[in-house]
Amino acid sequence: MSELVYSIKQIFNAGNKSALTDNKASFYYIAPYQRGYKWESNSSYAQVPQMLIDIYEAFVYGTTEYFLQYITVKKLKLDDNGDVLEVIDGQQRLTTLSLLLSRIVVRNSDLENISYKRLQYFRYDGDIFASLQIPDSEEEDENIIHQDRYYMVKAVRTIDKFLKLLEENDKLEAYYHYLLDSVKLIFNIEDENTNSEEVFENLNNNKVPLTNQYLIKGLLLTKAVNRTTSFNRTLSYKEILDQRTVMGRVWDEINAWISQPEIAHFFFATKKKENPNGIEKLLEVVLRRIENTQTDTGEIEDSLLQQYRLLFDPQSRNVQPSMYELFNKFNRIIRDEKTAFDVLNLIKHAYRALYNIWYGDIDFYNLFGYVRFAKSQQYNISWTDEVIWKDRAVVKKDLAKRVLKIIPDLKHSQTELRYDNNQNKLTNLLLSFNVFLEQEEKFDFYQYDSENWTLEHLSPQNPKGDIKIPHNLVTYVLGKLPESLEQSKRADLEAKLLNGEAISVDDLPFLYDSEIDEHVMGNMALLEGGDNSAVSNNPFIVKRNIIISRRNKGSFVPYHTIALYEKSLDMKEEKGFTPDLFRWDINDITVHEQWMRQRNKEIIEQLKKHLA
Repeated sequence: MSELVYSIKQIFNAGNKSALTDNKASFYYIAPYQRGYKWESNSSYAQVPQMLIDIYEAFVYGTTEYFLQYITVKKLKLDDNGDVLEVIDGQQRLTTLSLLLSRIVVRNSDLENISYKRLQYFRYDGDIFASLQIPDSEEEDENIIHQDRYYMVKAVRTIDKFLKLLEENDKLEAYYHYLLDSVKLIFNIEDENTNSEEVFENLNNNKVPLTNQYLIKGLLLTKAVNRTTSFNRTLSYKEILDQRTVMGRVWDEINAWISQPEIAHFFFATKKKENPNGIEKLLEVVLRRIENTQTDTGEIEDSLLQQYRLLFDPQSRNVQPSMYELFNKFNRIIRDEKTAFDVLNLIKHAYRALYNIWYGDIDFYNLFGYVRFAKSQQYNISWTDEVIWKDRAVVKKDLAKRVLKIIPDLKHSQTELRYDNNQNKLTNLLLSFNVFLEQEEKFDFYQYDSENWTLEHLSPQNPKGDIKIPHNLVTYVLGKLPESLEQSKRADLEAKLLNGEAISVDDLPFLYDSEIDEHVMGNMALLEGGDNSAVSNNPFIVKRNIIISRRNKGSFVPYHTIALYEKSLDMKEEKGFTPDLFRWDINDITVHEQWMRQRNKEIIEQLKKHLA
């Protein structure tokens, strides 16, 4: 590969060892099928200023080599111009570099514009960069008709702002030489017989979008390799590739696991129904660890960069964060082989910690999940950092303390928990019954949160309107019709029931207990948002049918909820639920509340054992 890597000086120079000389070409050519120059310059994180900043940061750090992306070219015989290199992919970079070099010379005539007449656009005669006219004011830029010229003018204004700061800080000449000697491009040279337009379309249509995770993976696989043995033998290229292959497999294993929606949501969600990018969130955790434990993280606080960003974003340096901000931060940190290995080890440690929580101690998993997803507490991402980096026993104790603060203590509660005055506390109480079971089970926090489980009245509030009795419950309802009912009314109701027609709730009063206070905690359960809407003000018999049907189909239903609708809670007292499985009455509410108080006491006692 070494002969295909060229410095910027070797890209544009026509002397010995240059891309043009090696290919016996006179200049680079932008063909008609190309889409024109269109790199943005409207904020400090747009393509043009970001490229300037990235090169500057590499320069400040003294990075030996700074690589831009590949460019793809093809040798082409162009009429009277002889052989040229047709640019298939890389037009934006070469154009921006040409603009940069031409503007540097404007400020310092002792420096050479090595790009002069080295890049030619088919649309324009001569050198477009030398003939580029810059309007007197930015307002006049809007009158520029041609796309290429418009974006080039905007790029020039951006470049000039940057070069002015370099000049004021006596860094212009040093930056220029770093640009020429240390910034490099890798050439991909296509065969002369290939169809340029097809290659162009394939490259642009089939590109995998660059993301932070792929860039950081590439950075680590490039840096975190041993190049010599313990006996100082230089490793072969194949041996280095073997190391990268192993690391690549480890990375892919981590990525595949942490990117599963239920896992990424459990550890990293910051709001309901969010589907976070698991690997990038894991990398953010690692970055926070580095920033919190090192005084020098490599983050540049260079005054020149601050001034430059403020020229674009006067209110803040981060008004429009770069989409590659995460990669840029890692790129500043990972300066050598040692730091690359250190970062890779931190990533593997974070992965193992989360993996062990997910598949290990169920009690720890449930404590962590409850703290993350309980009402008024949910989505505190700091707990994810805690469980990764701190001692497991210490964190478990801290989690138990937090859970004890969240769960209402019914023994010492000063206010009755009711639907109409304490919905968050009531929800957290009911959630605790589903999470902290007598027989430890792993609670599905992902389904609970993404399906938006909320409070539901077992016996509905203010029943009104019409209801439909499911076919499998018609026999039960027919048997409950009062003997005193008029024959014609009975016949009408029987016909509607058998035909599956809607019936007014006023005609089925025996399905409800009109004496209950529906807002008391003994009448409450958790139900999925969609089902909650579906059951609406249906009587208990209809709600029960919906919930059990959902459970039988394999859908998620919390233990406590299904136990209530089946009236199967383990009652330790002699008095139990009313035997009628299709009706929820005042006795059931009373019995349920007694169970809630007893179970709440047991859960709190169990949690306190963690503090001993």
